[in-house]
Amino acid sequence: MAKDRENPKWTYERGEGRYKHRWNNDYPGFEPRSKGPVGKCPKSIDEKLATEILNDGVPYFDSQKKVAFSKSTHHG
Repeated sequence: MAKDRENPKWTYERGEGRYKHRWNNDYPGFEPRSKGPVGKCPKSIDEKLATEILNDGVPYFDSQKKVAFSKSTHHG
């Protein structure tokens, strides 16, 4: 199935003041936190690339909950 890069289904919006998944390194990684490790994206990822990644990923739905949206997106 071809992806429509001109009209993505999902749009990445980081949100004002949201820095939980960003850091100063230009590679992905994890940082330990009290509730478990937090994944970090490379600092070079901009909103356009984040939207492409979001739309190219495989949706994961928690079968235990009834939700109208994907809980997360996994890339392999």
